[in-house]
Amino acid sequence: AIAKHMEFAAVVLSRAGFPLPQGLLELHQHNALLTIKDARELVKKWAEAKTAGTAAGLSEQDAWIVSQYHLLLAFPFLSAWEQAEILLSNEADEKILLDLINLAKPLGEKEFESLMGIACGEDNERKQYSLLGLANCASVQLSTDARNNIAALFRSESERVRAQALGLIAQSGDEELLGQVAESDWNAADTETENGFEAWYGSLALLEAAARGLIAHDEALDRISARLYGRA
Repeated sequence: AIAKHMEFAAVVLSRAGFPLPQGLLELHQHNALLTIKDARELVKKWAEAKTAGTAAGLSEQDAWIVSQYHLLLAFPFLSAWEQAEILLSNEADEKILLDLINLAKPLGEKEFESLMGIACGEDNERKQYSLLGLANCASVQLSTDARNNIAALFRSESERVRAQALGLIAQSGDEELLGQVAESDWNAADTETENGFEAWYGSLALLEAAARGLIAHDEALDRISARLYGRA
C-alpha cells in the first residue's frame, strides 16, 4: 500500500491542468508518505509555475489553491529558514492559507533578527507583515535589534503590519515592548477598522501591560476595544 501511495505521489507531481488540484487534495490525506525529495520537487514546481505565471487553464482561485497546496505538502519537510525564504520571496502569494502558516516552524533568534532587519531596511511592507505573522504563529526569541524593529512597526503606516506587531508584543509578554505600547498614544478608538485585528491585538497588549503594572487599569480601559472589556 505504501508503494502504491508513493507511486501515486510521483504521478501527481507530473500532472498539470484540472487533474492537478484533485491530485494534490488527495495527496494531502497521505502527506506522511512523502519524502524530502518529494518536498523539494513540490517547491520546485511551485516556483516554476509562479515565475512563468502559468495556470494551465485554471481559474485564479484554483491556481491559488494549487499554489498553496504545493507548499502545504512540502512545508512539514522544510526547515524554518527554508519556509521563511519561500513566504518572503517575490513569488509568494499575497494571501496565505492559514493551514500553511500553522505549519511554520520557529525561526532562531538570529535568523528572525536578520530577516526582520532586511525587511525593515528595504521598507518592504509585505515582508514585514509575513515575518510578524510567522513569529505570531511560531513563537520566536526576540533579540534587542528585533525588539527595536517591532517597536517601530507597531507605529507603521500599514494597518496590517501594526496589527501583527501588536499581536506579537501581546503574545511575547516582553515588558520593554509592552511598556512602549502603554506609553504611546495608541487607542483602539483611533484604529482604521474598529472591529479589526489591530483594535483586538492592541487592546490585548494594553491589558497585558496593565496586568504587569505598566499602565493604570483605568487608563487601559479607556484605550481598549469594548470587545475586550470582559478580559479586563
